[in-house]
Amino acid sequence: MTANYGNYAKGSNDAPSAVASGTVAGTAVSADSTTSPAAVSNTGGMSPCGTRGQNGNAREWTESALTTPNDSPPESRTFRGGSWDNDASYLRSLYQGSRAPDLELPNVGFCVASIPEPSAVLPVFGGLVAWPLQRRLKFSL
Repeated sequence: MTANYGNYAKGSNDAPSAVASGTVAGTAVSADSTTSPAAVSNTGGMSPCGTRGQNGNAREWTESALTTPNDSPPESRTFRGGSWDNDASYLRSLYQGSRAPDLELPNVGFCVASIPEPSAVLPVFGGLVAWPLQRRLKFSL
């Protein structure tokens, strides 16, 4: 991971080039070049952090309420980023909108990310370490 921060997810203050789909570095899916969303695997170039689709293709819901505290289920929730039907000005990291959480919008979605839980990795690692020791004990008896 690098420390490239900027107004856009490509790690700079220059807007990404608009594309209808693809994976070329420094690009994002936006209204400047498309009239529909791109497939998940073609949502623009990778960010310096190794993620794709952080600028464009779909706005992303956040858990945060527009006003704090976040204590009312029907309260408007924020979304960030631009989508396939927005121009580049919506792609800036500072852009934020809000709507009621039960409102269905064709250009707003959410990201699903997965990282292994530390508790799931430990048994596997422990087993790999214990296996050679167990074999050694069998041969020494």
